[in-house]
Parts: sequence; C-alpha cells; structure tokens
Amino acid sequence: IFDGDSEGATSLYKICNGVDYPHIILSSKNKLYIKFRTDVSESGRGFKFDYKTNCHNTLTGHRGVIESPNFPSPYPHNYNCSWTIEAPLGNNVSIAFSHLILESHTDCHFDYVEILEKLRDDTEVQIQKYCGLFTTLPSLTSSSHIVIVRFKSDYSISYDGFRLEWKVEGCGGELTRWSDTITTPNYPAYYPLNISCIWYISVPIDKRISIQIQHLELEGAHDCLYDYLKIYGGSDLSAPLLLQLCDTQNNKTIHSQGNHMTLHFSSDYTINGKGFIAHYQAIDGGCGGLYKASSGNIVSPNYPQNYDVSDDCSWLIEVDKNYLIEFTFTEFNMPSSTNCSGSYLAVSKLHSHCKSILFEK
Repeated sequence: IFDGDSEGATSLYKICNGVDYPHIILSSKNKLYIKFRTDVSESGRGFKFDYKTNCHNTLTGHRGVIESPNFPSPYPHNYNCSWTIEAPLGNNVSIAFSHLILESHTDCHFDYVEILEKLRDDTEVQIQKYCGLFTTLPSLTSSSHIVIVRFKSDYSISYDGFRLEWKVEGCGGELTRWSDTITTPNYPAYYPLNISCIWYISVPIDKRISIQIQHLELEGAHDCLYDYLKIYGGSDLSAPLLLQLCDTQNNKTIHSQGNHMTLHFSSDYTINGKGFIAHYQAIDGGCGGLYKASSGNIVSPNYPQNYDVSDDCSWLIEVDKNYLIEFTFTEFNMPSSTNCSGSYLAVSKLHSHCKSILFEK
C-alpha cells in the first residue's frame, strides 16, 4: 500500500500473512496505490478491506487547494468535513473559490461550506457561510493565521460541491528566481513581535544555492531560544538543519547541496531587533541534475565513499516520447530507519506526457 498514485510513492505497509496487520491505514494525500501479487505456488483466501474519505486534515505550507469530497462529481450525503489551514504566526490566509455549487437555502441550513478563523484563545469565529449557486465567486482574507474550512451536507440533494485555493499572505513565500534578496518585515526598522516567516527557495535542478547573510540583528539567547533564523538544506522544515542564527552576525555565507533551501524566521512576544537582510543565488556544483541521454548512470555524492550528512539531491531522467525507463541498482548501502525517516532514496514518476523518473535523496 503506497501513499500516492504509484509504486514510486512512500510505502505505508506491506503484508504477506494475516498474523499482524494494521486495522487502520491513513494516507497523507488524496490517493492510495494498492498492489497485490501472487506467485505460482500456494494460494490463500486473499483479503478484504473497506476504505472511506477522511476529510479532517491540517494543512501547512505556502499555498494549496481544497475540494469537497468527489469533486467535481456530486458530494456524498451526510458528510462533515473540516480542513485547518495553519499559516506561520503573524500571517493571514487568503481564500478564493474557483467553483461553488451547493444546495440552496436562505440560512444555508442544509448543505454549506463555512470559513472560520481561530483566535489566540482557541475561539472559532465564523467569517462567511456559503450555499447555493454563485455568479460571482467569493474570496476573502482572514485576520488570523489559523483558518478552518468546514463542509457539511445533509441526507438529500447534492451538487458539484466546491473548489477553493488558499495562500499565505504576509512575510515569507516561494522564491524561484536564480537570485533574490530576503529581509525581515520592516527591515531595517525593527521587526514585529510574535511573527513567523518561512521562505521556500527553489532553483534549477542541476544547481545549488549560496546564501549570504549580509547583516543579522536578533534578540540573543543561549540556543537561540527566543528569536532565530534557521536555514534548512532542503524543500521544507524536515530537511537537514544547516545553520541557526541569533544575536548579531555579518557577512555569513552558507551553501546547500541541492537545489532547495528553506529559511524560517521566528520572533517571540518581547524584545526585537532590526532583523536581517540576505541575498541568495543559484550556483554550479550542486548534486543532482537533468539526464536526457538514452542510457547513463547515477551515483550519490562522493561515491564510492560515504555521502555527506546534509545532502538533498534530485535527478530528473527524461527520455524520448513513447519510451519507458528501466533502471537497475548495482549497489545500495544506506542505514535503515523507521518509514525511511532518516536518509532515503525516493523514486517517483512525474505526471506528464513523457515518461520520467525523479530520484531524490
């Protein structure tokens, strides 16, 4: 059972007997891929399982999409779904509907989607409630960094449902230029209290990232307990931590191994400073790359010696249209970990007209 739409997705479970099997398996996405294989010898009774949509999720990141169950087909009856969008502290969430058709009622009593925001005392306040058919699709921006999208349907009459796009508004964001400058809010004036900013940097697949912290002035503390800037060598906050800074720093440079880097700035409720200004650029020499030849070989950094401790490498293989890709491992040596939570090699099939394989370490 794979957490996605192919065998290239993360394996959630593999079972060959009925002695020890999970009673509940929960995907992290809206797709599960299940493969069943038998050999030429013995056979058994097989298996039986039930599945259903779990529409109670917490969403993070910079942007995303939420759809009603079965969209664009009619949504099921008697459903109660909620999605909690958690933006970094001090930011807001903007929501724009691209589709909205629900059963109509004056008070939206039967089927509806409502938008709420959670306040600091965990109180939930309704911003809007929608039902029926809209000629002009609604949009809104929250005043809180936590937003809840709740959908309910009754026992009769269903329509296409809804689709909305959400985005974090405020500091942070997605950066895809070859070079750019990053600053804390208000720089060079003092940054706000109680704020969190996340910048996701992505450059071409055969490059790596060099970032120079030109000036940094944050509240200083042991282990950067209060205000800090953390730099990760990958596409999100689960990547290896490359550097953590606070206090006062000037002209500090750090490089990523791959083509992604993530910066996380956080401040607490007391004492602030001028923040920081940093400049990044894409440079040559990163691990990973783009391969278009009909055959080739790929090795981890430093092979056959040990790879580095903070590698984050991606290889994209793309061959001519109407061809498939066959690959064979000649050697594989990595430490094991539960659910590959440490070092790992992931193989994924990209969704495109050509057949491509993405390797990521």
